[in-house]
Amino acid sequence: MQEPHIRLKTARIAKGFRRAKDFTEENELNYNTYIAHESGKLPLSHKAAKVYAKHLNISESWLLYGEVSDDSSPSEFTPLRLKALEPLLLPFSVEAILKVVGRHNPDVDYKKLIDCGRNILSEIIAKTDDINKIKDLLITVTTLHKTEIEKSILKKG
Repeated sequence: MQEPHIRLKTARIAKGFRRAKDFTEENELNYNTYIAHESGKLPLSHKAAKVYAKHLNISESWLLYGEVSDDSSPSEFTPLRLKALEPLLLPFSVEAILKVVGRHNPDVDYKKLIDCGRNILSEIIAKTDDINKIKDLLITVTTLHKTEIEKSILKKG
């Protein structure tokens, strides 16, 4: 289960704010306090969660506890919104691929690795709006398609 500060950052990015500074300025929030909450250095209080939830159009219970109800937040994470999360999710995709082909494989073309990771991530985002399933699906997809992945990212001898 993710921590509240991770859900806070995820919701901010999904809402279209790549930078915390932009989010705090647009919503007239204290930047230093917000960053402390988002980094996990300052625990998220119920009062702060209520404010952030209002600005991010998510439920306070999802933000604090990860609880999902019919009117809760992950419905906000449509494939289009998840696309905005690609910079955060790409490392998980690359990591899943490296587990399949070998972390220290000298034949890996890293530019192709990033492209492959992006392609796999795009396919998964197009199929699910459940952010909690994406990491598991990355591992499953890369394992199932190991041969094709190796052909696409390994340098030709």
